[in-house]
Amino acid sequence: MRPHAATTTPNSGSAAKPYEQAAALAICRSCPVIGECRRFADEHNRINGYQLQGIWGGRRYGVK
Repeated sequence: MRPHAATTTPNSGSAAKPYEQAAALAICRSCPVIGECRRFADEHNRINGYQLQGIWGGRRYGVK
């Protein structure tokens, strides 16, 4: 099973606007792999050399 973010648009995980962040968090709440996604984010603070950003496993990373 793949995280929902892996099957959506590239920007869905790095929502900048508050309503986009809220929508991403709502998707996370119903995701069956939220725990795996959160563990991945906690263990990999960088992807391809860039700081992890966006909504991962129901948490905000690098998002103000």
